[in-house]
Amino acid sequence: MKTLLIIVSLLTGAAVAETAAQCNSKLAEQAASMSGKETIVIREFKIKLEEGNMDKPMPVGRYAVMLNEGMHYRITLVNSALSEGRGVVQLYDRTLLLGSTYNAESGKDYETFDFICSKTKTYQVLAFFREGKPGCMAAVLSMILPDSATVSGITDEAEREILYIGIDNPLLISSSDTEQQAVNLNIDQGSIEETGGEYRARVIKEGLAMVHVEVLDSMGNITATDSVAFDVRPMPLPVMMIAGRQSGTLSRQEIQNARTVDLWVPVAGAENYFSLLEYSLITDLSVNSGMTVAGNQLPLRQKEAILSLTEGSSFLLTNAVVSTPDGSTHKLPAQTYWLGW
Repeated sequence: MKTLLIIVSLLTGAAVAETAAQCNSKLAEQAASMSGKETIVIREFKIKLEEGNMDKPMPVGRYAVMLNEGMHYRITLVNSALSEGRGVVQLYDRTLLLGSTYNAESGKDYETFDFICSKTKTYQVLAFFREGKPGCMAAVLSMILPDSATVSGITDEAEREILYIGIDNPLLISSSDTEQQAVNLNIDQGSIEETGGEYRARVIKEGLAMVHVEVLDSMGNITATDSVAFDVRPMPLPVMMIAGRQSGTLSRQEIQNARTVDLWVPVAGAENYFSLLEYSLITDLSVNSGMTVAGNQLPLRQKEAILSLTEGSSFLLTNAVVSTPDGSTHKLPAQTYWLGW
C-alpha cells in the first residue's frame, strides 16, 4: 500500500512551541469552555513568549491553519494571570487582517472573535503580547456547528503552499510509515538541503515547483513515493511598525519606550532577510519633506517631534527604503499613525 506523505512549508508555522509546559493546559481548557456550547474545538494554541529585546522587540508566535469555505469559526483567548503583557491573537490571510482580539483604534481587548471562511485555504494565526512583554496565554480555534447536517459551499480543493524566492524555506516531512529508514527529496528548480533531519528548499523563479519524495526501507529499497506542487513567489514586502503596530493610535508612553522602527513580514522568520535602510518622519502634513533617518533607529529628535503634537494629531512614516533578500532595494508605502494620551 502506498504510504501517504505530507509536505508543508513551515514558514507559516509556529515560532514557539505549542506544547510549552509552562503555559498551563488549564488555560486551553478554560478557552475551550468559553468558546460556547455550540462549538467544536479543532485546535489548541499554548503560547509562551519571552520579553522583547533589541533584536526581536515583538516576539510573535505564528501558526498555519487550514480553514474550509462556508464554515463559521471562532477564536477564543485566555491570558495567564501571571503574564506581564496582554496577549493578542489575530487571524491573517497573508497580509490581510481578518480578525483580532484587540482593536487598535479603540484600545479594547476582546476574549473572542468569529470568522466565516470564504475560501478553503491556509490562513495564519499570530499571537503576541503588546509592548513586547513576556507571558503565557492559550487560545482555541473552534468551529460553530451549523443548524443542520448539510453545509453548503465546502470544497476539498485548497490553495497550494508557497515557497518564496531568495530565502531558505523549511519543509516538514510527515510519513505514516513507521518502519522507514530514510527519506530522499528533490525539487525540479533550485535545491533542497538537509541538515540534522531538517530540510530547506531554495527556489529561483516564479511559477510552480514540484517536490518529489522517496521513502526507503533498511535495504535501501523504495517503499513509497509522493510529489507535491508548490507555488513559487517573490517575498512580500514588509510593513513598518512602531511599538508593534502597523498603524493606529500610539500613546505618549509607547512613543517614549520605542527604540526602533521595526519590519513585519507576513512570513514567519523572514524579517531577518530585510533591512530598513532609511525612512522619513513627517509631523506637518502641509509639507512634503520630513526628517530622514538612516537605519531603523527612532532617535530622540524624532520622538520629540511626535510628542510635541497635540493629542489626535497624525504623523507619517514615509520614504522608507528596504533591502530585500535578492539584494535589491524597494520603497515602502507611507504609514499613518495618531498620537494618543
